[in-house]
Amino acid sequence: MSFFGSMTTAVTGIRAQSSALGHISDNIANSQTVGFKRTDTSFQDIVTASSSRNHLPGAVLAAPAFTNTVQGSIDASETPTHMAINGEGFFIVSQQVATVDGAPVFDGVNYYTRRGDFSMDKNGFLVNGAGYTLQGLEIDPVTGNPVGDTPSRIQIDRDFLAANNTGTISYKANLPTWPKTVNADPAIANSELLTVGRFTPAPADLSVISAANEGVFLDNSLSGGAVTAYDALGAPANVQFRWAKVDNAAGGGDTWNLFYKTDDSATGAQDKWVNIGQDYAF
Repeated sequence: MSFFGSMTTAVTGIRAQSSALGHISDNIANSQTVGFKRTDTSFQDIVTASSSRNHLPGAVLAAPAFTNTVQGSIDASETPTHMAINGEGFFIVSQQVATVDGAPVFDGVNYYTRRGDFSMDKNGFLVNGAGYTLQGLEIDPVTGNPVGDTPSRIQIDRDFLAANNTGTISYKANLPTWPKTVNADPAIANSELLTVGRFTPAPADLSVISAANEGVFLDNSLSGGAVTAYDALGAPANVQFRWAKVDNAAGGGDTWNLFYKTDDSATGAQDKWVNIGQDYAF
């Protein structure tokens, strides 16, 4: 081996290790990059033709080994438009190249990526962190089958939708045999019941509870939790519920009524709690 040959072999080895370190550095720098796949290093020996009288030194090369087809980790996200592919496949995306009269212009080329951190831009397109726009197939709303086989850019209508007021509330509850209200006393018969006689003056019935009688009502009922409902303008409202045991028939079942708060700002004789008007017997 000549001096030049030995230097050549050493230099190629250094270059190969330098490439490997570059791959490692790139992997570390992009460890938190969405959709990034590591690059491994494959070393290749160069074997030269030699004879019994003459030996030519070899060399070594470093080649990148890409892992684009390797499944990456799937992390949770609070963004509803973030997506991940579990298994084989790619997202089909396109690239915006210009803007004309405020509208984006695309190059018409399909690209493929595993990066799924999509978010909606000002035009309603789903764009990932690398700036590529998501494409997909239209779905028939009746059959649920894809329409056609040519992907197009997914654009979400950003116009305001008409608000729908809450019409029905699904509600479930477990009620105790003995309600531990403020006034309930096991030593006093029927002390756990809410009756018109609790109030002064006594109302005709328990269809509504006035603001003036709210204190007595709260002392003789149990919290039933709360749900959020929406009015015709889409404004949220906190609907609170309370349960009251209203009858304890001898040898029979217990009867409960459910109330909801209708006006949090009611005062005096104004209605504050309303009975839904149905007896629940157990």
